[in-house]
Amino acid sequence: MVSTFFGLNIASSGLRAANAALNTTGNNISNVNTDGYSRQKVDTSPSDALRTFTRYGSAGAGVDTLAIERVRDQFYDNRYRENETLLGEYEMKNYFNKNIEVFLKDDGSTGFASLFDKMQAGLQTAMKNGASTATKTTYVSEVQAMTEFFNSMYENLQREQAAANDELKIRISKINSIAQELATINDRINLIEMTGTTANELRDKRDIMLDELSKIVDVETRETDVMDVNQPDRKTGATRFEVYIAGGQSLVDAGEYKQLLTIARQPQDSVNQNDITGLYEVKWVHSNYQEGVSDYIGDFDLGNPHIGGELGGIIQMRDGNNGQDFHGYVSEVDRENRLVSIRTDEFEDYLKSMEKCTLPATGQITIDNVRYQYDSWAYREIQNTDGTTGYEYTFHLIEDVTDSRTYDIGLPVATDANHTMGYAQVGPDIDYQGIPYYMEQMNEFARLFAGEVNDIMHRGYLADTEDHGESLLTGNRTTGATPQQYTDAETGTLTTVTEAAYQTYAQLYAGKTASEVTNLFREAAGYKGVSYLTAGNFAVNSKIAANSNLLATRLDVTEGVDETRALSELYNMCSTKEIFRGAKSGEFLDKVLSDIALNASNSQTNEDTYGSLKTTIENQRSSVSGVDEDEEAANLVKYQHSYNLASKMIQTLTEIYDRLINQTGV
Repeated sequence: MVSTFFGLNIASSGLRAANAALNTTGNNISNVNTDGYSRQKVDTSPSDALRTFTRYGSAGAGVDTLAIERVRDQFYDNRYRENETLLGEYEMKNYFNKNIEVFLKDDGSTGFASLFDKMQAGLQTAMKNGASTATKTTYVSEVQAMTEFFNSMYENLQREQAAANDELKIRISKINSIAQELATINDRINLIEMTGTTANELRDKRDIMLDELSKIVDVETRETDVMDVNQPDRKTGATRFEVYIAGGQSLVDAGEYKQLLTIARQPQDSVNQNDITGLYEVKWVHSNYQEGVSDYIGDFDLGNPHIGGELGGIIQMRDGNNGQDFHGYVSEVDRENRLVSIRTDEFEDYLKSMEKCTLPATGQITIDNVRYQYDSWAYREIQNTDGTTGYEYTFHLIEDVTDSRTYDIGLPVATDANHTMGYAQVGPDIDYQGIPYYMEQMNEFARLFAGEVNDIMHRGYLADTEDHGESLLTGNRTTGATPQQYTDAETGTLTTVTEAAYQTYAQLYAGKTASEVTNLFREAAGYKGVSYLTAGNFAVNSKIAANSNLLATRLDVTEGVDETRALSELYNMCSTKEIFRGAKSGEFLDKVLSDIALNASNSQTNEDTYGSLKTTIENQRSSVSGVDEDEEAANLVKYQHSYNLASKMIQTLTEIYDRLINQTGV
């Protein structure tokens, strides 16, 4: 039989439950405008019934107040973070694409099309009087204005790359800050929840940080219960909360976390000819990393397509090469001279053309996942035994290497067509048309256009002498060790090397002395196909800029000064010959603008789409976890009635006990 005071226990449990519900409702109302706050509710259940050993068998024992919990739906949290990752990526792409589009768009006076038309008009005037210094000077100045357009665009793109590089460092710093905070909060949550309570506010704070992190990079989370090692079936109350980023790379594990370290590339560590100096590489390090003392855990792969978020968008814009990285199979290793030859025969056409070349003069090459440093390279076309043309690059690995890199490759000599020597690559394969892609497009046009123009100039003669013309377009602004190309006078082999490698390659390929090779380079400087010429150093030959009479005007040396067929051929080439992506010279910008316009439109559309989805998902998530004022007002009345009824029950029982104890004389 139950106690006489059993009803009082039941009523008091109801009173406590109603009081907890009222307090929770008050807390919800107080945080109605608090960002990231999750609505809370009191979790209750009926108390275990008691056996009464009477006919009715058992009696209800009231209500148990179990916990105050957040109202949260993990499905909406995951959808929100996935959408934030995509939104962040396209916001970054859209920002940089719009900037590039502004740079390239023709304003009607200083854009490429306008300058090209002026150059053609100046050429037409010069064609009428090849002996006139004034008309030739005017034409040369118009050509110079066109080259300066390329110089300006190249510098603008490099500034955008520098801006993207700065943004990358900012995002990496933010990831590190969030990782450290998450690890701290994980420890605090476990400390509280091991006492049997729920750390609702701290969990809200953790979710806010995860939302913020998901905008920067792709995020996945996992939470598992920590079991008692002595009683494997008993939960300790603590949990192991893990955070993974960039497609499953561990960032936070309970109270432990990793950091990302940005390291600026040195000039000798370049992976792209057009990159600015100081682009950041990213390394994984331990949280207690000390520069110069601690080791790296490993590389954070910038070519990983699963990075996502703002960081992924920044990387794709900063390093996006449209998937046109250098790669091939190792065909020969000369360990004595530290030379590695790479064949690209089986790969894409861009690897067989110096006009499309983006290899830096010095840089890093990865062979079978081992990174080496090289100080020079050479390129040559080879006639295979089956009559086809082979394409071979040879890299000279430096002897003085650091960071565990070594020139002792330790690979077997290739004996068959199965590429047993291994796979080589320079830089990551980032399949997006980012800033390096647009630089390459400008370089390619400059090289092709310079090659066509200079070919006519070399075949032509000056107006008043029997001397052949010189190259009109060169890379005269280039300084230092830069790749150059020559055709061997005896064999006809087309070879490209760097100035730093004259001694190495002179005898290896051409059998000539270093001085002979040097002379060949100087003679061919600025000629068709030279890979050192870029939009950044594209310029009019300084000799012709100083003296326009060095411009070739005639094709027939026996004709008089009025013969201007060289200029006429030059005009026709510019007007009719398709030299770049199936388009005439004057249509160059149309091709590039179509690329950037498509990319800008795509990024804008996706930004708008995911921006709208964000609003939709936020509304859905808010409908579950947000505080609704009307709903809380209704709860306030409901729990007030519950409290009043429990109080009335106690008051009634008090009167019963008074009658039972004081008035019956028990």
